[in-house]
Amino acid sequence: MAVHGRNTDIRVDNPSGTLTDISQYADSVDFPSDISMGETTGYKAPGFARTYLPGLNGRSITIGGKWDAALDANLGVIANNGGVLNAGGSISFQFGPAGSTSGNVRYTGECFLQNYRVNDPLDGVVTYSAQLMITGQATRDTYP
Repeated sequence: MAVHGRNTDIRVDNPSGTLTDISQYADSVDFPSDISMGETTGYKAPGFARTYLPGLNGRSITIGGKWDAALDANLGVIANNGGVLNAGGSISFQFGPAGSTSGNVRYTGECFLQNYRVNDPLDGVVTYSAQLMITGQATRDTYP
């Protein structure tokens, strides 16, 4: 069954260490999963085709939207005032593509804030993007 993006629930640690709902400040979430591939191709490979061995899984989550001072108080303080970007500590996240209603799927885990960007065009809306690199595995379960 398809779900509408307007119900998305996205939460990250705030500077005091509690999960804060930043959904109202986000209008895009990208949650890719990948696996590294070690190439095993040798000279004169059959059909001149590359061959690979799967390696380690990796996940990240990129959040973007319209910049707001309240959002910046969460992500910006973490990023710029001795927080995650500078100290190297992880933060928690929670992502629910279908919303936070009981029984809906959610992903949780620990991540590092890899980058936080504010884009401030002369004649446009100020936006932000934050990329979080997940450390370890993301857990898939449901909202209680």
